[in-house]
Order: sequence, then structure tokens, then C-alpha cells
Amino acid sequence: MPWPQKEWLTLSEVAQILGVHPSTVRIWANQGKIPVHRTNGGHRRFRRSELELWMLSRDPSHEVDIPRDFIQTLLRQVGTQMAQSEVRTLPWYRKLSDEARAQYRRRGQALAQQLWVYLTGDSTNASEEAKSLGYEYATLARRSGLTEGEALTAFLFFAGVVVDALVEVVEHSRVQSPHVWAAMMQKIKSFVTDVASSMLETYQAYDKGFPAA
Repeated sequence: MPWPQKEWLTLSEVAQILGVHPSTVRIWANQGKIPVHRTNGGHRRFRRSELELWMLSRDPSHEVDIPRDFIQTLLRQVGTQMAQSEVRTLPWYRKLSDEARAQYRRRGQALAQQLWVYLTGDSTNASEEAKSLGYEYATLARRSGLTEGEALTAFLFFAGVVVDALVEVVEHSRVQSPHVWAAMMQKIKSFVTDVASSMLETYQAYDKGFPAA
């Protein structure tokens, strides 16, 4: 079925596009297996750009296994960024112990995985996941003796590596739809901003006497 020339799709339209029964789409939506939104009246609506990216990530004939390549590209990007940048000479980085640096890398992988879920699956809990990641980044930074500004700089550095890796993977997957690109970049910006906001809020809570975890 040709794609309807509109951004929001009904359950029946999505079922026709996917070639499945509407009840199957309803079940997938209820289980969080496909990105879905609700109208004020409770009706399911599907954003075209999100559906395109969701279909791309699950196409078995596609040349790129995005989730696997995403992590591989992420690790490669981290190594490249660390080798080419002067991050090792920066004050905030020099404050980090070897264990703290390893924890930042693990947080980066967690950020990558949550971003992937947010982009291609159920985004219902995205706000809570972002808040949780922000708390973890803030706690790690505080324990490492970073100031609030240094903590934000460190987060933005590692988040930038994650975003670069994601963009590289999607570029290699030959995504051409401007709808997909626009939606993806907007969602990335929103999620990263939410994590950063949560991190700063946690720092402020610490300054007011909130005990470190």
C-alpha cells in the first residue's frame, strides 16, 4: 500500500502498510512493540516518521543490523574521539579515576541503548529513563569531584560521541526519508536535553543537602 501523504496515521492505515490485521497492530501497540500515541479521545495514532524508522530497524533483508552495528560504531567512535581530541588534557577528565572513566563509558552505552529504544520503540517511559540517567551521571560526577559545569561538559562530550555513532549507523543504513531524519534528530535532542536537565537538577538537590546515593 502506498504511504498516505500525511504525518499521522490511523491503526487501520498502519495495518494496511504492514500487511497485518488491525488487531495485530493493536496488540503490538499495547505491548509497546511499536511507537504509538493517543488522542484526547483515546484513539491510537501513529506518526509516519516514527513508523518508517521502526520498520527500517526491523527489516530482516536490510544490509545493516542497526542495534548491533550501533554498539560497535559507538565503541569505535569513543576510541577515535579519545585519540583525536585533547580530552585527556582537560581538567575535568584528569579528575576521573580509571574506574570513573570506565563508568562513564558504561553510562554512554546505557544512553545509546535508551536512545535506540526511544527512537524505534515505545517512548512511554522515555522521560523517566532520561531522569534516571541524569541522576546516575550527576552521582558519578559528584563522586569524581567534578563541579556542576564540569559535569555538564563531561556529559555533553560523551553524549556527543553517542549521537555521532547513531547518525553514522543510520547514514550507512541508507535512510533517505527527510521525515525520518527530522523526527530522529528532534527526538535525540529532546532526550539528551532531558538527561542534562535531570543531571543539573540532581546537582542542585545535592547542593541543598540531598544525600549522595
